[in-house]
Amino acid sequence: MKIGDFGLAKFVDEATRTLTFKGSGTPRYMAPEVWTGQHAVAATDLYALGVMFFEATTGRPPFDAPDSRALRDMHLYTPVPRPKSLNAEVPDLLDGAIKKLLAKSIRDRYQSADEVLKALQAIPRPADSTIVGLADRIRRHHDTAEAEALAHEKAAQQEQDSQKRIRYMEQQVLALIQEVVDELNSQLVETKITQEDRFDGRVYEFQGRELIVHFFSPNELYINPEVPGRMETLKKRNAIHGGFIDIRERGEDHEGWNLVLVLLTTSMENGG
Repeated sequence: MKIGDFGLAKFVDEATRTLTFKGSGTPRYMAPEVWTGQHAVAATDLYALGVMFFEATTGRPPFDAPDSRALRDMHLYTPVPRPKSLNAEVPDLLDGAIKKLLAKSIRDRYQSADEVLKALQAIPRPADSTIVGLADRIRRHHDTAEAEALAHEKAAQQEQDSQKRIRYMEQQVLALIQEVVDELNSQLVETKITQEDRFDGRVYEFQGRELIVHFFSPNELYINPEVPGRMETLKKRNAIHGGFIDIRERGEDHEGWNLVLVLLTTSMENGG
């Protein structure tokens, strides 16, 4: 046996300890923690070993996708199929070992190559049909629970990512308004436009008049519609967030504009 690829090799000494590692891995074999930029450990390499075991026993990788983004999501959130479901001749012991090697969480995998070796060297005892049937039911229960947990985790992460994008767009709107305010203030001498952040949003004040920039809380856009048909129009146009800009004088609305953040169809197709 010979080593044929040093693409991710790391020569460890004090002079090169942090300089020689440039890549992250081959996408098909990368563990979830590598995709999310976490520190790699021994169990990270064992995940890659699990991918190779899976390929060796089934003839295909556990995950395959046309692009790296989709492949990343599969490694993070899609349950690994059991090799036995693709090749009935895979022994139960090996099926379970591969499943454990490909666990999403580091702590759920084998922690060392020695543990893997001991698992593979173990000789399964003959079991009667009752024991085999019970083991199958336990495996199915485990797989169902895993799929549900990963689906929940993926939905939570997508919501978190969506809120980050929304907060970013809010800051973009405020930055554009701030540019105008700063330009105006640079031309004013005796008086200035002032601003403060209040419970009802960012407020700019000038001689008794206020301009208020207010963004809705998450999902508030579709709560308590005041105009019939408005909600359906917003949904058809993929509106995901909103707010308003009001000009008020002596506490009463003078004029204003609605703000709506729309998710473009191309963004939806690309998962953005």
